[in-house]
Amino acid sequence: MQLDPERQATASLTTDEVMTTWRYGVGGESFAQLLQGGQRIPVTVQYPGEYIDSLEKVRNVPVVTADQRAV
Repeated sequence: MQLDPERQATASLTTDEVMTTWRYGVGGESFAQLLQGGQRIPVTVQYPGEYIDSLEKVRNVPVVTADQRAV
């Protein structure tokens, strides 16, 4: 992935906001674990496939900011 500083600045996005979206929304990384019956079950979030099923869509995936804007 390559960041676009000009696009980030235009949308008032921080690098952390963009990377968090990529990490969880596109990559589907686990962010917590549930304990059930002695087993640890990972909790993972990811954008639905229709948001990330092509490179063009991934490039335009919504980024949620710290103040809850979707850009």
